[in-house]
Amino acid sequence: MTQTAETLVFNPSPLRLLKLDEVKAKTSLGSSTIYRYIDDGLFPRPRKVGAMAVRWLESEVDDWIVNRPPTGRSSS
Repeated sequence: MTQTAETLVFNPSPLRLLKLDEVKAKTSLGSSTIYRYIDDGLFPRPRKVGAMAVRWLESEVDDWIVNRPPTGRSSS
C-alpha cells in the first residue's frame, strides 16, 4: 500500500484590516497616490466594511510592498 504525504499550508497570522492612515504609514504613499494606483490596477482594492468605510487586507498590502519593483535611478 502506498501512502502519499499531503502538504498543509498554515497561516498563523489572523486576517487584519487596515484603515487608510495605516496603509499610508506602511507604504509611505499619500492618499491620492494610493487611489490613483488602485484606479490603474497597481494597488490592492479596499473592502467595503460599512456604508462609508473601507479597509485593506494587511496581507495584500504587505504582498504589494514585497513584490513592488525597486524604484530610483539606475546607475549606468
